Amino acid sequence: MNRVFISYVRENNEIVDRLYQDLKSRGIQVWLDRIDIDPGARWKQAIRNAIHDGAFFIACFSKEYHDRDKTYMNEEITIAIEELRQRPTDQAWFVPVKLNECEIPNRDIGGGETLRDLQYVNLYENWDDNVQRIFEVVRSAASETINANTVEMSADLDFVMEFFRGLTYQNRRNHERAVEHYTEALRLNPQFAEAYNNRGNIYNGRDEHDRAIEDYTIATNLNPNYAEAYNNRGIAYSKNGAFRRAIEDFNRAINLKPNYEKAFSNRGNAYGELGEFERAIRDISQAINLNPNYATAYSNRGRVFYLKGVAHQAIEDLNKAIDDSDKAIELEPNLAEAYDNRGAAYLKKNECSRAIEDFNTAIALNPSLTEAFSNRGVAYDKMGKYSSAIADYNVAISLDPDNPERYSNRGVSYFNMGDTDRAIANFNLTIERRPKDPHAYNNRGMAYANSGDFDRAITDFAKALELDPDDTTAQENLRLAEQCRNN
Repeated sequence: MNRVFISYVRENNEIVDRLYQDLKSRGIQVWLDRIDIDPGARWKQAIRNAIHDGAFFIACFSKEYHDRDKTYMNEEITIAIEELRQRPTDQAWFVPVKLNECEIPNRDIGGGETLRDLQYVNLYENWDDNVQRIFEVVRSAASETINANTVEMSADLDFVMEFFRGLTYQNRRNHERAVEHYTEALRLNPQFAEAYNNRGNIYNGRDEHDRAIEDYTIATNLNPNYAEAYNNRGIAYSKNGAFRRAIEDFNRAINLKPNYEKAFSNRGNAYGELGEFERAIRDISQAINLNPNYATAYSNRGRVFYLKGVAHQAIEDLNKAIDDSDKAIELEPNLAEAYDNRGAAYLKKNECSRAIEDFNTAIALNPSLTEAFSNRGVAYDKMGKYSSAIADYNVAISLDPDNPERYSNRGVSYFNMGDTDRAIANFNLTIERRPKDPHAYNNRGMAYANSGDFDRAITDFAKALELDPDDTTAQENLRLAEQCRNN
C-alpha cells in the first residue's frame, strides 16, 4: 500500500507528529519510521522500501537538521533523489517542507537542477493553510490509503466523500458540520472505523465523554488493532475520572505500538491522578525518552511532580514541577497547560504573584481552561482579593458545573468575606456533588458556628469525623462548638 513518507530529524519529533496527525485526519496514510518499523525489522531496508514504494516523499528541513553533523535523514534524501530521478519531471513526488527558518540544501537532483528548484512549503507561516497545500498535492494517494480494509473492496465511495467533508470541517473547527458528515458516512458504511474514531474525538473535545467512549468502542470492535482509538478512549475515561479503565486502554495501545509516546504520557497522567507517582513518572519519562521534544510530556510530568509535592509536602517535587513546566514552555511557548501547571506549583509555594502571572497567560492562551480560572481564584483568595476569587470561581463553574471543588472554593471565599449564607449555600452544593467529603462538612460546620447555629455546626463536625476520624481540625472544631453551645 503506497504511503506518504516523512523524513525528519529527531529534534523535530513533536512538530512532525503534528504534521503526521493533520495529514492522517485528512485521510492520508503516512509512513513514519518510529511508528511503522516493527520491532526486530531491518530498519534501513524498511526505510529504503518505504521510500521506493511511497506515494510521495516529504522532506522536513529545519535549523535543527542543519545543526546536525550526522543524521540518517541525509541518507533518506539520497535514496529519495535516486527515486526522483527515475520519475516523470512533470509530476510532483519530492515535497520540500520548511519547519522553521532555514535553507533548502543545494543537493543535485540531475538535469542541472537542485532541491532548491523544487517548490517548497513554509509550514511555520500559517500552518493550517500550508498543510492544506500539502494535502492538495498528496491527496491523489488518498483513495488507495484511506482505511484500505474498508474502502478497497467497495464499489460505492459516497461514504468516503462524506468522510472527507467531515475531515474538512473538523480541520476548520466547524465541529457541528463535521459530526453531520461523519454520521452520514457511517450511515452509508457502518464498518468505517476511522469515522467513529474521528467523531469520538469531536465528542471528547466537547466534553461529551460518554458519547466519545461509545464511538471509540465501536471503532476498536471493528478494528481490534486500532491503537489510536484505544488511546483516545483512554483519554475519555480519564476525563470521566475512570482512571483504571483508562490505564487498561493505554496498555492496549502500547501493546499494539510499543513506541507510542502519547500513550505512555497519557498512562502516566492516569497513574498520577491515582497517586501512583513513581509509576506515573516512569511512564512519562519513557515518553520523553522516545521523543525528547515532546512538550506535552514535560507538562504532564510537571503535573505529576506537583501532585506528588502536594501529597508529600515536598518543596523538591514542586521545584521539579516548575523545571518540567519551564522545559515544556521552552519547547512550546503556547502550551496553556504548562503555564497552569507552573502556576499551581508557585501557588503551593505561596508565590502568589508569580502564580497569577502564569494563570493569566494560561487563560489568555486558552480561555476555556477551567483549572486555570479555579487556580487563579485560589491565588486571589490567598491574597485577600475575595471578589476577584469569586469572579474566577464563577467562570470555572460555568465551564464545569459538576465539579464540587469549585463550589467549595467559592464557599471559602464567601466565608472569608463574612457572607455566611452564601458560604453555606456553596458548601451545600459541594456536599450534593460529593457527599463523602469531610472537608465540605467541616467548612459548613464553621459557617454554621460563625452564624451562631452550634447544633448544626456540631452535626457537621461530627459527620466530618465520621468520614475522617483522624481529622484533628474537625476534632478541635467539634470541641469548641460544644463548649460554645454549653455556655
